[in-house]
Amino acid sequence: LNAFIHCNAKIIEGKENCLWECGTCTLLGAMLVELQSSQYAWGLVIASVGDCKAFHFSLRNNTLVDITRGSRMESILDATDCGGRLGPYVDGKPDLRNLDTFFHSCEEGD
Repeated sequence: LNAFIHCNAKIIEGKENCLWECGTCTLLGAMLVELQSSQYAWGLVIASVGDCKAFHFSLRNNTLVDITRGSRMESILDATDCGGRLGPYVDGKPDLRNLDTFFHSCEEGD
């Protein structure tokens, strides 16, 4: 989550007195971690804000799963609303309505 704070600070850097000149962006960060005591060898840890998507393809089952399913439920019918964003939104603060974390188990080769 520190990366989200850093990115937001960089977006507004030098524009603190004129935030309307700043842009906004969505962000998804993921980290694959080796699991010590689990039936799965790997775990995918994700943090996301906005309408970014993450998918998992299981090589063994030949299936595709939307890991971030449900992350836009509040704005699902409005394509112009990404559900959240970094950068100034309301009162110069980021829009964190759908900031969320996800975890998905993975196997070798996925």
